[in-house]
Amino acid sequence: MNRVRRALEGQTFLLTAALVAAALLVYVFVFRSQYYQSPAVVRSAGQNEWLEQGFTVAVVWPPHSSVSLVEGITLAMEELPVWSPLHGKMRVQFFTETEDHGAIARRIARQPDVLAVIGHELDSSTVPASITYETNGMLFLSPKSTDIRLTGHEFRYAFRLTPEDRAITTALSHFAKSRGWLRIGTLYGRADHGESAIKQFFTAAGRDDLQIAFMRSFFHAPNWKRQDFREMIATFRGLPFDALMLADQLPGAAKLLMDMELMGIRQPILATDKLDSMQVWQMASTSANNLYVASSVNPASLEPAYVSFRDRFRKRFGVPPGYGASQGYEAMQLLINAITRSGSADPIVVSTTLRTNPWRGLFGEFTFNDTGDIVGRSISIKRMQDGAFTTVLTMTDDSVR
Repeated sequence: MNRVRRALEGQTFLLTAALVAAALLVYVFVFRSQYYQSPAVVRSAGQNEWLEQGFTVAVVWPPHSSVSLVEGITLAMEELPVWSPLHGKMRVQFFTETEDHGAIARRIARQPDVLAVIGHELDSSTVPASITYETNGMLFLSPKSTDIRLTGHEFRYAFRLTPEDRAITTALSHFAKSRGWLRIGTLYGRADHGESAIKQFFTAAGRDDLQIAFMRSFFHAPNWKRQDFREMIATFRGLPFDALMLADQLPGAAKLLMDMELMGIRQPILATDKLDSMQVWQMASTSANNLYVASSVNPASLEPAYVSFRDRFRKRFGVPPGYGASQGYEAMQLLINAITRSGSADPIVVSTTLRTNPWRGLFGEFTFNDTGDIVGRSISIKRMQDGAFTTVLTMTDDSVR
C-alpha cells in the first residue's frame, strides 16, 4: 500500500513539475514577447518623434596633434542653417577613442538617444564596435576603416566612407608598376590592419606581376619611441628591391621610418591611408620624405565643393584640411542630408535612404552598395615632401576594382 501511495505521489510531483514548466514556456514565448522589444526596435520606435524631441550623434576619435575628424565635424555643425529641421535638435557628443576593443561602443549603446555614430579610427575597435551598433539599431558611418570585415557581415546599419583594403592596395600595386618598381619588399605590423592590408597587397601584386623581394613582420612595443627596428632592417637592407610596401599604423610606423633612414634605406615607401596624416611628419620629420600613401582624399582636387570647403576650413582653423578633417566633414554632411531627405531620424529609415540614393560630396558623386561599401570614390597617390602631401596620381574607382 505504501509503495502504491509513494508511486502516486511521485506521479503527482512529475505532473506538477511538467505543468509549471509548461506555464513558464507560455510566459516566455507568449506573454513576455508581448512586452519585450529588442534594443534596435526600441531605438527605432521614436521614428519622426526624434526630430521633435532631439537626438544625439556620437563621435568617437582618438586625440590628434593636428586637425582631424573632430574639426571637420565641428565645421559641418557650425554651418548647419537655422532653417534646417535639425537645427537645435541634433546634438553631437564626442568620445575619446582608446584601444578598448569595442568597450566604448557598448557604453554609447546604453544611451537611448544616440541614433548614429561617426568615427572609430582604430581597426582593433571598429569591427567589434560595428557589431554593437548593429545589435542596438544605431547608424554607423565609418570615415576611415578599410578593414574588409566591416562590411563583410552585410549589416544594415554600417557604412564605409572610404574604399577598403582591396581597392587601396590595388591602387598601390598599380602605381608601383607604373613607376617601374617591380621588386617590392614588404613590411607589416602584426595587428589587424597590417595583417589584412598585406594579404590584399600580395594578391594585387600577383595580378600586376610584381615580385615580392622579401617579407618581414613585427610587433609593436608599448612605448613606440623606444622600439628599435634596426636589427630587422639589417636583414634586408642589402637585398635588391625597388620599393617597400609598409602596412602599419601610427605611431609605430613613424619610428620604423626613422630607423630606416638611419640604416640608409632610400627606396620609396608605399603605404595605405593609415599614414595619410600630418602626424607622420610631426613624428618622423624628413624620414617621411619618400613616403607615398593611397587614400580617397585628394588635396589637389578642383571639385568646386572641395575647393570651397578647403577655403572655409582654412579660414576657420588656420590650416588646410587633411584626410581626417575632410572625411569628418563629409560624414556629417552626409548624415545631415540623409536625415533631411528621409524626413525621419529613425536609423533604419535613414539606412535605407543612404542605400537607395546617389549622393554628392566633396569629391563628386557616390553611392553605397547593398553591403554598405562606398562606390564612386577615387583613390589618390600622394607623396609626403617637406611636411606636405602632393598628389602624384589619381585613379578612378573602376580601375582599382
